[in-house]
Amino acid sequence: MADAEGHDFPQTSCNIRRSMQQNLQIFDSIRGKEVNIPFWDIVVITALDEGQRNAYDLQLKSKLARGELPLGVKYHVFYDPPGPKIGNGGSVLVTIGDLLKIYEEKELMNSKIIMLPAGGYSQRLPNASVLGKAFTALPIGDPTYQMLELQLAMFIEFPRHMNPGIFVAASDILVVFNSEGDWSFTKPGFTALAHPSPIHIGTTHGVFVLNDHEKLASVQAGCPITQTTCKKFLHKPSMDIMRKHGIVFLCDEQEYVYTDSVFFVDWRTAKNLYDFSQQIQPIDCEIDAYGDFLQALGPEASADYTKNVANVTKETSSLISKRKKIFEFLKGTQLNVLLLNESKFYHLGTTMECIHHFCDDKVFRYESHFLSEVMVQRSGPSEEKITTDQRCLIHCYQTLPSSVGQRTLLEYCNIQAEASVGNNCIVSNVELPSGASIPDNTFMMTICVTVDNVSGLYVTVVFGIKDNVKKMAPSDDLAKLQYFGLPLDKAMSLLDLVQVVISYVFS
Repeated sequence: MADAEGHDFPQTSCNIRRSMQQNLQIFDSIRGKEVNIPFWDIVVITALDEGQRNAYDLQLKSKLARGELPLGVKYHVFYDPPGPKIGNGGSVLVTIGDLLKIYEEKELMNSKIIMLPAGGYSQRLPNASVLGKAFTALPIGDPTYQMLELQLAMFIEFPRHMNPGIFVAASDILVVFNSEGDWSFTKPGFTALAHPSPIHIGTTHGVFVLNDHEKLASVQAGCPITQTTCKKFLHKPSMDIMRKHGIVFLCDEQEYVYTDSVFFVDWRTAKNLYDFSQQIQPIDCEIDAYGDFLQALGPEASADYTKNVANVTKETSSLISKRKKIFEFLKGTQLNVLLLNESKFYHLGTTMECIHHFCDDKVFRYESHFLSEVMVQRSGPSEEKITTDQRCLIHCYQTLPSSVGQRTLLEYCNIQAEASVGNNCIVSNVELPSGASIPDNTFMMTICVTVDNVSGLYVTVVFGIKDNVKKMAPSDDLAKLQYFGLPLDKAMSLLDLVQVVISYVFS
């Protein structure tokens, strides 16, 4: 099937697009209105700390006032306690505790809750670092969606198929799928979504070892969703391990496995897990909702993973012992799986991923209904032809003649006449004056800051789109860091920045 631009797409993508369109239409029908369909009773966003919680609260209130979210739903932002990083698994436990402080357990055991972990500062996608990943602008909707709305829209069918419990989503992914079929989240324990993915994807995700491998044939049989159970959950396994477990299947003559994305846990299991967690307080180590919860599930789960700290940001002294206790508690709990055979899992957590999906990936844009432009106004010579196929503009004003390069994402920008933005860029919250030029491969954003109680100040951050902003080095060895592809000390020298300024800015 072809789109309006004549691009042909496989039938699976057409089925995904159709289901996504239905979900978007349903969500748009309740934006800014009292909910009159089966929907989430409680929406929870998690934050890293109290300051981020306050920022999220402000944005939630503004969105509700502007009619961007469904009404009659209880919205909350909870933050992780001060101290060591506790991971998204720790955040799940904190969320349950915070909910129990607000609501009677009788109400919670009858509530359908969606949780959106959004703590952290999005270092790999810095334009999401100030407002937060849950409030990242997306090229879809009127008014424009942010990631929060997209999560609510993508999974809008789930509440009517679900028993009370907690659905743990994510703030930097898209899950698009054909939802036809008979399926539910009504079995006890955990229920996870699974997606057919090339085997190399499995090395960076969770992978399911299913109880009934004949279900794998449903991929070719044209069954959009199949329900089954899981013997074991592998977290970021090697290709050899996947093959040894016999979970690899062929699709279009390529090796595939079923990988994870999001999951649901029924209220009784969630409450029991929370009650158990009181025995291992304080939570002073990084608990991963996938690596530590899901790996403990299924009849063939083993405790071997508890000693593997390869994926932990910082290993603390209590990590392994508390992991073992979590395993012993969850051991034997059922892991149900919904095989979304016509589905795609997209990650939007880095600059290059956003540029690729928003600007290059026609299949992604077709399936997700993302546009090349949302809420863009122009003025100036009307005879200039504007081509936007390989760029993306969100909430922008452009005065012509001016130019925006290929594979470039602009959000909340004012591009004045004779200004230009190069190729392969992300530019956020910038007013580009007449005649100014942003070179290729640039990341640029402007943020409002308060310094020494003086508000209304602005800082513009600029670096190369491929620079590793998470990499660290001592202030006296800046050559180990890259800035626009140059050693940082050399770049600072070319910019005529003295060492004292370097130490102040990068300390």
